[in-house]
Amino acid sequence: MQWWHHLVTKFIKRHYVISMELTCIMVMITIIMLPCDVCAMTLESIGNQENAVDAPYYRLRLLQGAQGLKNGLAINNDTNKIYIANSGSDNVIDIDADSGNMTYIRVGKAPSSIAVNPITNTIDVTHKYNDEVTVIEADTNKNETYHLGAGNIPFAIAVNPITNKIYVAEKGLNNVTEIDEFGDISNIPVGGHPTSIAVNPITNKIYVVNSNSDTVSVIDGNTNKNETEIHVGKTPQAIAVNPNENTIYVANLGLGGSVTVIDGYTNKVAAGTTFNINPSDSGQIICNKSIQAPTNQYLYIGLGTQCTALPNKGFEFTSWVEDSGHNSTKIINASTISDSPLNSFLDIFGFKPNDPAATLYVTKSGTFTANFKALSPPVPAAYWIPLYGVIVSTIVGWSIPTIIGSIRSRKQGRSLGQHQNEIYSLYSASKLEKNITKRLEDLSTNIKYSHIKGNISNQQYEDLKNETSILYEEILGRKIDSLNKGIGDTDNEKILNDIKTEITEVYAKGKITETHYNLLNKKISDYEKRNTKST
Repeated sequence: MQWWHHLVTKFIKRHYVISMELTCIMVMITIIMLPCDVCAMTLESIGNQENAVDAPYYRLRLLQGAQGLKNGLAINNDTNKIYIANSGSDNVIDIDADSGNMTYIRVGKAPSSIAVNPITNTIDVTHKYNDEVTVIEADTNKNETYHLGAGNIPFAIAVNPITNKIYVAEKGLNNVTEIDEFGDISNIPVGGHPTSIAVNPITNKIYVVNSNSDTVSVIDGNTNKNETEIHVGKTPQAIAVNPNENTIYVANLGLGGSVTVIDGYTNKVAAGTTFNINPSDSGQIICNKSIQAPTNQYLYIGLGTQCTALPNKGFEFTSWVEDSGHNSTKIINASTISDSPLNSFLDIFGFKPNDPAATLYVTKSGTFTANFKALSPPVPAAYWIPLYGVIVSTIVGWSIPTIIGSIRSRKQGRSLGQHQNEIYSLYSASKLEKNITKRLEDLSTNIKYSHIKGNISNQQYEDLKNETSILYEEILGRKIDSLNKGIGDTDNEKILNDIKTEITEVYAKGKITETHYNLLNKKISDYEKRNTKST
């Protein structure tokens, strides 16, 4: 019980209204996981649990007077009251956290999930077996029941205290029901089997976990439109929102368990990263061409974010390394520019060439360090006059850069042609071979390294990435089409899940564009609709 006491204490002591939904959801998950005979303690006993002798008294009172299955819990920080959905006795337990006194509010059958609106001082409760939602006025304990319709199965509930709107995740019909302050009901389609819901009252966005679709639906509270479906981990179950940072956290049950972090500003899965610079004063890290990334600080950034290590005057980039744990590192990108005294000289005039390897594409969480080294001392001033003619001809002259540019262009053209031939070869093979994903993976890696080494230009790299994305769509699309060719239902479901996982992985690694990613998911959705109709 000790760990549970600390958890409840942490959330009860929060005083920010906008954090209410996060508090309620996380504590609700805790209560659902507890045995039926474990009950909430009062604020007095929790706050003084190390020294107070009254703690066992409150715990005994609750055990004696609140028998039954407790499904959900919510807290009103403004009134310092705790509300428990007591499904075993068809009531809601109202606990005064200051005195420990309890009141029982009679509601419908088997109350399950519960939410509180601190502004209106109302309690919202779902009844998944009756397909109903009860709204209780905390001051009078009067309540009003809303019938959602047979088969809806209201599974989770959340409230936006600012707009006074209630949102109910209904796993029976794969939608979210909105109940506004006038009691009007609207239905919003979402993904398969919605089981958890959270609200960001600041942005007026509603986030819904779809367990069977492995997605999170993002609903605009102003228009009641499902804006997008964000692919997360396997079998997501619970969700919470940090409204101040506009960050969403999703707990995934499948594949050993994981937590997916979503950036609420971009509606994209984010990677937890820490950037370091070595030496600390040797440079800076610029992400998305304009934002300076903080160092030695854990932050979330969108997958695929482009971050470039820029050296300060007197330094040059050498490598990007990733912390592999246990005091070990591995090199991700290494400098492609030769170590030459010319770089020291060019640094004086700001003509130092850009290093393609200095750009890192963030594809996963981790700690990344940009390494720099000090340039060799520049040419002494005493030698500048005799070397002036050389300086002028080197910097101002156009012939040498033209020759170098021509050589580089021909080299890049040869590399581009080689990669394009490989793409065309794989495209033809995709019509004959059933599994060429490994060859395509190797090709994508080779293209990436060609870009890092400067063998292809930035534009050529982007063009090749788009061509490989088209090829991924072709190959994965054929796998989806193969599901219509007489495979048994059980095999179909397993193969479809494998295809979904593969699509999610290649998208997370930046190997297919968002356009092709959406086309593949639409193809899967169309197949599932046809399969449902035929069934």
